[in-house]
Amino acid sequence: MDEQPFFEINLTDFKEEEIEKLKKFHKSCFNLENIRSTASELKYISELKNLIHNEHTVRTQMGHSLNKPQKSNLWMQQFQRSWDY
Repeated sequence: MDEQPFFEINLTDFKEEEIEKLKKFHKSCFNLENIRSTASELKYISELKNLIHNEHTVRTQMGHSLNKPQKSNLWMQQFQRSWDY
């Protein structure tokens, strides 16, 4: 089991797309393969967002902008490692 949940929803402040994802867990719509696929997609999208954010933070701290290409491919290496099981 993953350390962090693949899906969270705030029931007092939610978006329509979150409700659509939540519907997949209802008994009448339950399909394990669809749930696994959604979980995997959400996990890797979240990881990609974190890696991009971290790369931006590192570049900002180094005084570089995202518009200037860097020779370092640190975020790509981290992203590739995140896909390894």
